[in-house]
Amino acid sequence: MSRWKRAHLNDYELSEDGGYEYRGTLWRWKLPEQRESFLRAAWALLGGAVACLVASGFVPAAGVGTTFIVLVPYVTSVIATALAVAALWKLTREGEKIRDHVYHSAVEGLTPRLFVGLVAAAACAVGQAICVAAHVGEVTSVPLAAIYLLCMLGCALCLGLLLKRLGVQSFVQVS
Repeated sequence: MSRWKRAHLNDYELSEDGGYEYRGTLWRWKLPEQRESFLRAAWALLGGAVACLVASGFVPAAGVGTTFIVLVPYVTSVIATALAVAALWKLTREGEKIRDHVYHSAVEGLTPRLFVGLVAAAACAVGQAICVAAHVGEVTSVPLAAIYLLCMLGCALCLGLLLKRLGVQSFVQVS
């Protein structure tokens, strides 16, 4: 592990009881009363996005496993959504006051992860529509392709709504 990755450890000081106390910069929610409702809605929307991704992974639609215009955006969306789950987990775990390194990795890192997941899910849906329009695969798989397309659009919608809710939230530096 490189030195710059551990720079946040300098913010901890040895206390009298032998433990470490955080003495670095803290952030807090600008409107703390909205924290609980935001996190509840954020987890619901992110859970919806994950459910749509998992559901679409089980749909054997034409082009899903063979066409790069469907497969690459799907994998990108899965990775970005997983990283968004990790960032939201860090934000939830912190509580009312957020340490500086967690703020930078979770709060500032959540927006680009959600945006990449949103764009990738939408691109996956467009790729699936192109595959159906180009008659890739069997004609009988059109209903499955429609289900897959709806799942990916549902994922994009959930990530977009979460991105919009996150844009409304603001944080204030405490110390």
